[in-house]
Amino acid sequence: MRSRGVGLAHVGQKRTNNEDCWVADDQLGLYLVADGMGGHSAGDVASAMAVSAAASTVRAARELLTRVQGGEVPARELMPLVQRAVNAANAAVHSAAQEDPTKQGMGCTLTLLLIAGTRGIMAHVGDSRAYLAHGSELTRLTQDQTVAVELAAAGAISESAALRSRWRSVLSNSLGGGADRAPEV
Repeated sequence: MRSRGVGLAHVGQKRTNNEDCWVADDQLGLYLVADGMGGHSAGDVASAMAVSAAASTVRAARELLTRVQGGEVPARELMPLVQRAVNAANAAVHSAAQEDPTKQGMGCTLTLLLIAGTRGIMAHVGDSRAYLAHGSELTRLTQDQTVAVELAAAGAISESAALRSRWRSVLSNSLGGGADRAPEV
């Protein structure tokens, strides 16, 4: 299977600086995007650190990726690698926030796809969405991890109310908060 990644970042309508950071490494099969948490300090720093730490973790495991691509090792062996990449990203952001008072409270989202051979493993923390493009169709692969989505899932508000809720942009899961994150994998 051949994969091709592209990335585009836009500052949006409410902010003056772009807090997005991404990697599209077709040779490695690594695609990831992080977005700093708006309204918190150093979101751009958090997203850059998260992407760097996650990508470094995956790049250090090239031998494993080669073995999976060659069929020597089952693709499920990549799941711990993806978890380590997310944990490394979280630890980098959390540590930097602890060391520098001007960065306290910084955090970001992270969505990662790792393709090896014909298999792919994805991890998702926050609300940076992943879509599958097939022909002219887009299929959403991730669910936003926000308070509004959780309220709708619990039946406390309707899905349409969640779209308008003041909680629609408040993350229920993000990197930088401390303990190892539990991404959707």
